Amino acid sequence: MIIHVQQQKPDLTPTWMSGTAAGRSYTVTHDCILRDGKPYIYRMGELHYSRVPEQDWETELRKMRDGGIDVIASYVFWNHHESREGVFNFTGRRDIRRFADTCAALGLPFFLRIGPWAHGEARYGGFPDWLIAKKLHLRSMDPTYMAYVRRLYTHIYEELAGCGNLIGIQVENELTGDAEYLATLQKMLVDIGFTAPIWSATAWGQAKLPDTLCPMYGGYPDAPWVGYTHALSPNANYFFSHVREDGLIGSDMLGETDGTEDLYRGKYPFLTCELGGGNQNTYHRRPIFSETDITALAVCKLGSGANGLGYYMYHGGVNPVERDAKGALVTYQESRVTGYPTDCPIVSYDFHAPIGDCGQVRDSYYGLRDIHRFLDAFGEKLAVMAPYFPDEMPHELSDTSTPRIAVRSDGESGFVFYNNHIHGRKMTEKRVTLTVNTATETHTFPFTLPENGCGIFPFCLRIGRKIVRYVTAMPVERTETQIRFVPLYGVDAVICLADGTVHPLAECPVIDGVSLVVEKPVRPAARLGKRIPCVRTKNTLSFAAFSHLRRLDESALVDHTVEYTAEIPENVDTVAVRVVGNVAAAYAADGMLLSDYFCDGDLWYIDVRQVQKLRLQVQPLLPEDRGTIYFETDMPEGIIEPEIYPVDI
Repeated sequence: MIIHVQQQKPDLTPTWMSGTAAGRSYTVTHDCILRDGKPYIYRMGELHYSRVPEQDWETELRKMRDGGIDVIASYVFWNHHESREGVFNFTGRRDIRRFADTCAALGLPFFLRIGPWAHGEARYGGFPDWLIAKKLHLRSMDPTYMAYVRRLYTHIYEELAGCGNLIGIQVENELTGDAEYLATLQKMLVDIGFTAPIWSATAWGQAKLPDTLCPMYGGYPDAPWVGYTHALSPNANYFFSHVREDGLIGSDMLGETDGTEDLYRGKYPFLTCELGGGNQNTYHRRPIFSETDITALAVCKLGSGANGLGYYMYHGGVNPVERDAKGALVTYQESRVTGYPTDCPIVSYDFHAPIGDCGQVRDSYYGLRDIHRFLDAFGEKLAVMAPYFPDEMPHELSDTSTPRIAVRSDGESGFVFYNNHIHGRKMTEKRVTLTVNTATETHTFPFTLPENGCGIFPFCLRIGRKIVRYVTAMPVERTETQIRFVPLYGVDAVICLADGTVHPLAECPVIDGVSLVVEKPVRPAARLGKRIPCVRTKNTLSFAAFSHLRRLDESALVDHTVEYTAEIPENVDTVAVRVVGNVAAAYAADGMLLSDYFCDGDLWYIDVRQVQKLRLQVQPLLPEDRGTIYFETDMPEGIIEPEIYPVDI
């Protein structure tokens, strides 16, 4: 397998986008972003402030920062702020200014995804019910609609006025065919007073964007929004390619498109805003994700030339739940009742994210953290390296035998990216000999692509005054006196010295005065406490949490729920529930809905602060449910008592 690289200079010609945020300057060039004049690859994590209790913002943002996130993104959900026409709410978990200030205090710039339509699995994409009832021509130049949008934008501006922390503003979301409308929204924002170094729009669906908006891309490990109850075809996001969109993202609203050569390549850098930190389960489709499902996306996008990693979601959350004047529950979820193609949970927006809806940390958090440490150490160098692909590439998505490898190089040194993983597919181990031809030398790397593994390793790496040929481990920290590496799953960590001799990396602790340290992977397991007893009780709870759900054939669920109660010990803030069945819901003693769960085989986390008695409602999996739901675990039928454990997150 051969890759030819060239010595080519990056195009650092500035676009019109530049400015400051959080005391640093940012400039968008044709190939990358410059931060304080230096090439920069951001790591942006999405957390929706209105889906996380405000008292938890600082703690959760610190977790994100500790995981290597250096930009925070959030949608603004219009219906969270103006659920009643003309009555705006920017208090509590809706206090956007307090959230932006909390980000600023932690040194985290804020990327504002302002809408007015957001999607984000919010009802009507975030449009308030009262706006829908007016039957306007929404997401258009309709003057009445645009007047409401201006009013919303003005209120948001009044909240954020003087905030110097905005690094970017995304206009609208997933709109593909109306560049004039997008440009008008941007002009409206500027006229109101908004400023930011980066102005963007989502570019998937072959979107036609105005020149004043930077295109951003995404890609997910699965697609729970599609109407399938079987495994998907091999996912394009797990391949290396110049194509920046996968054709499946956003297909619930836009329809499927063929991935094509990017419309904006050479004009704007390859930036992402929605790499899946997971996926939100839908009623009929319930994938669960391994660490590699998530990290392989980042490896493939970086190897394909991405110079910005934006994760959606990086931190899960919960939808607000309120009561109306008559005491009925008011929720904000997307569902088939509101015209969406699939049903989502009412409360939980966990997303299988690296940090879940209760703040629980998954293995993907640590896998991504290692990649982010690599970017901290080498991102400036990587950002100006072009991507190159082998002479032999997979000829179609179903080709799982041809190794998937890419190189980013400046023509002399660089990094090898490999991926032997696709979500839901078993990939066999492959022995590879990679030859990289530069302008002056030929480098050969024999290594193993492990079964379902992915990784990044350097070649022609300078260590002190020496240059080693390659190291089959990922460097994650670098100083003048030390380089730290993390091992790559299934790959022997070796170093090939300038003389061509190959040694275990651990046997070369010092080269030219620079110590080489191989770290052990960090993957702390959730600490479950002593099981909390639960008791089956007489059914008293309403079936309302499940009554709106529909199978794909439009049939409704019949109430077969079983109820349980559990006394929550003092000082327990979160419980992990192992529940088997179809769907489940958790309530406080007063009947307030705390969380709901589409059973998928993963643990269900519930925030039980200020809850003395937890009430669980479980709809078992029935024979008639078989074939109507896509599970990736063997979900048994029948009534099975849930297991409840206190958990330290």
